Amino acid sequence: MKRPPVFTGTADIEADVAICVSRLLAANPDLALILFECTAFPPISSPIRRMTSLPVDDIAGLWRIMMDSVAHDLTQV
Repeated sequence: MKRPPVFTGTADIEADVAICVSRLLAANPDLALILFECTAFPPISSPIRRMTSLPVDDIAGLWRIMMDSVAHDLTQV
């Protein structure tokens, strides 16, 4: 941890996640949604969504939903 980690490009992340998602779907064919909690995954949500034809949510979308709900609550005061 004395030096920065090696840079991992979006294409490499997408390729690794696509393999893992394929395995996950093979083992769980009734899977209905994928939720990415890693902050590196929002850029690959759309490609994985196209690959799987499943809804794919990510942490950035969850933040937007949370902030919208807080902002909505503040307008009710």
